[in-house]
Amino acid sequence: IVGEDGRRYLFTNGIRKIRLTDDGLATDGELEHAYAPWRYPPGYYYRPWSVGLFLPSLFLSSAYYFTSYNAFGLGAPPYGTQWVRYGPDLLLVEIGTGRIRAVYNNVFLM
Repeated sequence: IVGEDGRRYLFTNGIRKIRLTDDGLATDGELEHAYAPWRYPPGYYYRPWSVGLFLPSLFLSSAYYFTSYNAFGLGAPPYGTQWVRYGPDLLLVEIGTGRIRAVYNNVFLM
């Protein structure tokens, strides 16, 4: 995976990464967290979601979109949907309605 800094990284378990040398044949550095810790907004706490439920509109913003889906072997979200992180879970959500189309539990081990 190419990071925002233009360097190549190897993701070891989806939430940790290590920088690779320019030729990609060796590691160059220490393991580090790939993503900032996720925090629930005020008044929210973990709850399980399932397909067909509606995610509150608060979570339908770029602050909660998860764009590194390829690090988990997932494809780009279909038109009109976004991958949304909710605590340890990853949800595929219709942007216009908030309807959940797919749920992957415990993707992010917190």
